[in-house]
Amino acid sequence: MSAEHSYDDLDDATELDDDLFETSDDDELDDLDELSEGRDIIRAKWSMDGARTLSEAAAKLEAFAQELRDLEESGWQLTEPVADDVGIIEDGSG
Repeated sequence: MSAEHSYDDLDDATELDDDLFETSDDDELDDLDELSEGRDIIRAKWSMDGARTLSEAAAKLEAFAQELRDLEESGWQLTEPVADDVGIIEDGSG
């Protein structure tokens, strides 16, 4: 997780993850930097950051899972299987 992102100040362990669509400056993602409109990247890499207990970690994972379900219900789908913690999603609702 980059220094600009921190979960230390979360009031609620189940608060939805702002980094669901986190991109990286890593070389491996450079070719994904300019996705077409209606497409985005999802990563689970930081989904438990800041958890101080197993219960907090579980709550963060459950919130992440719920956000993924919400995305799917609103029309978003993976374009291909997730590989190396990178998933490309596309808005199929439009």
